[in-house]
Amino acid sequence: MPQKIVIIGGLVADHDRAALIAKLKAASGPDYDWDWLKAGPTENWRPPPKLFKSFLWTIQQEPMQGQHSPKVVILHCLNGDCKNQVFRILGDDGILAPRELADGDALVVWLLAPEASLVPSREWNAGPKTTAFFCILAKLLRNRSFNKDMHGHYWTREADLLGQAPVYVDSRPEVRGEAVSLLRQMEGILLLTKGGNQGTTKKEWSIKMSSLSVVKQAFLTRSLRPFEVFKSLEPLMHALEEQPTKLYPLHSIISERVLTVCREGC
Repeated sequence: MPQKIVIIGGLVADHDRAALIAKLKAASGPDYDWDWLKAGPTENWRPPPKLFKSFLWTIQQEPMQGQHSPKVVILHCLNGDCKNQVFRILGDDGILAPRELADGDALVVWLLAPEASLVPSREWNAGPKTTAFFCILAKLLRNRSFNKDMHGHYWTREADLLGQAPVYVDSRPEVRGEAVSLLRQMEGILLLTKGGNQGTTKKEWSIKMSSLSVVKQAFLTRSLRPFEVFKSLEPLMHALEEQPTKLYPLHSIISERVLTVCREGC
């Protein structure tokens, strides 16, 4: 499911609601669902009562499995009583927009900027270790290699995992080199493996079903942060916080097919 972001309040320079939402959707892509509970000066900066009541009820509910709580952006031009009601429910989770945002164009720029912490940059660059980490997972996601345990049926051979795109590409040999050592560190936490490289049973890999939702969220948010739930991954996460001398464009390397798999059930 896409992340819902609700803007509540008004702007000193009035802006068409539908046009503003269209700009945000075009810029942020399908992973975000925008809404604007608009208020104006003729209503003393109060949103429509029925919509506001429904909104207050919604933000008090626990999200259903696989869904996320909506993020709420509170504009400066919002009636004080309404603002207090929202903050009483959301507390520190309410996002207060800067008061100097007077028009729709300025609001759109701020909502999409890194300082708002709402939408990751459309560019996603990483060093060789982090690139290798996400490329391993991307290959397994693309192949739909995820299993509950060793008795599952959906695996990717290690030779294909390390010898094909996106892990192995002639122009980035360093990534493949990092991937070899990373596999061992991911084994048992994020990944399952079976077989061996001796004899007739080839070594194969898959994503653990119990970690699949976290893996998907990491791709959709373009972040390592979702992996913080796995304490046993802390040494690996520290290693990935590298100071690389070379960056790779993960936003180009990770295919739309992989992202489609990530959006399923999220």
